Amino acid sequence: MNIAKILLISLALIVLNACGFKPMHSQNGLGLSGISYRDISVQTAGNEKIDFLLKQALRDRVGDNQSAPYILRVRPVLTRDSIGIRGDDIASRYDLNMVTGIELLDAKTGDVLWTDSVRTISTFSAPQDPYATISAQSNANERLAENAVERILMSLSGYKPRS
Repeated sequence: MNIAKILLISLALIVLNACGFKPMHSQNGLGLSGISYRDISVQTAGNEKIDFLLKQALRDRVGDNQSAPYILRVRPVLTRDSIGIRGDDIASRYDLNMVTGIELLDAKTGDVLWTDSVRTISTFSAPQDPYATISAQSNANERLAENAVERILMSLSGYKPRS
């Protein structure tokens, strides 16, 4: 019985390897376009904390490729909405909403090859202590950036060059 399982798993691995299977979301993997993440440098438009967090999270995933043939430009727009109100009319929960515009540019010509946008939401509680609220919002910003990067790379993996 164990030999049959081993043979079946071995056969499945050989078939997956023979068909050219590569995980789409692996670090420095290739999307449908054939553009490696190593071919992309990351650029942000603003100087806010969320821009920094987004750029750092993207660089962690695609690398720090300064002279790459493609530029991924990200433009996050962050809003905060109160969703929970206590009895004394003070917000106790917040939603951080971020819509991130993304563009893939040719580094040589500056031509925009592809555009898209992704939306992410993170919720945090606002305790009465102001320092705890600042810490909770900071943590929510980090989660928001990580989630946005996952969505950006997923969207980028479906990019198909124009013919």
